[in-house]
Amino acid sequence: VGVVHCGSPIEAVQRFLGRVDLGALPHIVDTIIFIKDGRIEKVYSLRIVVKLPRGMKDRTLARPVVLVTNFETGKQEYEIYTFGEETVIMPVRESEEVVSLEEEEIGYHIIKRKNSIVLSLGREMANTEVTLYSGDEEIITIRTDERGRINLAKKSPAGRAVMDAVRRGSLRVKTA
Repeated sequence: VGVVHCGSPIEAVQRFLGRVDLGALPHIVDTIIFIKDGRIEKVYSLRIVVKLPRGMKDRTLARPVVLVTNFETGKQEYEIYTFGEETVIMPVRESEEVVSLEEEEIGYHIIKRKNSIVLSLGREMANTEVTLYSGDEEIITIRTDERGRINLAKKSPAGRAVMDAVRRGSLRVKTA
């Protein structure tokens, strides 16, 4: 039993990622109980599988993926995997939600660095103007780079808003 102080349950996982190899994480931490205001708010279980991360199509990209699952509902909420030198924490959306999304909404990968957050939208979104939303509230309209990425400083107003939306699971990206 260990205690980690953080603002959301996925932050607890992120704190371990800097200290523990991704493959060892579910063997060290298999359950996370998030207590807020003295009440159990979320319970996550972690397990590792070898699979193709969601959103990737090429079967050669299969890799070890840590699945973060809501213990009570059994629904997967996050996938954690390495892509190159980066560790990616990807919120998972249920297929029912994906069907109901507007056509212009875009999927993304989140890459957290020491001082910045990177949203990778894929090369097909290179040099495209997109708008980031927290729920229905617009955060920023910005153009992606030549690799389809958006780099934001964590301490900037937009960076803070994006980080907060990621924690709440309400970040949306749409073409502008």
